[in-house]
Amino acid sequence: MSREEIKHIVTHYFRKLKKLYKSIDPNFDVDAIHDFRVSYKKLRAFFRLVSAETNDELKVPRKLKKVYKALGVIRDMQLQRQKFKGTVKPKQPQAYLTKLSREIKRQKEEFLERFSDDIITESKKKIVASLPSKLGNSSSRDFIRKKQSGNQVIITSGDFSDDNLHSIRKNLKDIYYIQEMSLENENKRISTQKKKIKEKGPAKEFLDSMGNFQDKRTGISLIRNSWLMQFAKNEQALLIQIKKRWMKDKVNMKRTLVRKLKSPDHQTS
Repeated sequence: MSREEIKHIVTHYFRKLKKLYKSIDPNFDVDAIHDFRVSYKKLRAFFRLVSAETNDELKVPRKLKKVYKALGVIRDMQLQRQKFKGTVKPKQPQAYLTKLSREIKRQKEEFLERFSDDIITESKKKIVASLPSKLGNSSSRDFIRKKQSGNQVIITSGDFSDDNLHSIRKNLKDIYYIQEMSLENENKRISTQKKKIKEKGPAKEFLDSMGNFQDKRTGISLIRNSWLMQFAKNEQALLIQIKKRWMKDKVNMKRTLVRKLKSPDHQTS
């Protein structure tokens, strides 16, 4: 892959980030934030591939990384609010939901004060100036094998801590995104039927399961002990009950994930 081809990929995703950023501000739509973060993660996966190939570390600029993280915090809280309103019945912790809404509002205001789409433009200039002259033909395959090997080390160790499961998920995501980007770069057109198979195949389904596990972890962490003390006793009791139930769900989800990871026919790509 020539430098121009590398630049084309990078420019494409920065252009996409800028377009998606404009659709986020000022409404902060959950899906728009998700799409922005997916494009960011694809670009980050590509930077990791380039770094692995050239031994010159290519990183997402710090300010853009802060945008990504800040949007993630907002989205996590938005999803938490949706989760409570949609699934926690018949009684809902109204004081907690009010606190959550206020925190979301505060985070949005802080985001608009701190960031603008100029950060994306500046980040693009910085990255384009640092691009290598070429990438080898086998760079994607080598990158994928390295990620698979990293996952296998964790699986063989038998240490399935929450953080290690998150590392496995990040490696699988990098593999998935690089494969997607390779198809896009080669201008291959996938038929509607094949696309559905790709989207709903075992690898994607497993990634979705790992994503659900991570969402459960996040949901539990957002029932904050520091917040609980601010609520009435009956609401505290309700939130503690919900948190215990979610922790039990998380344990069961983890058992399923570990069983699949240990299975001989598990595909990591």
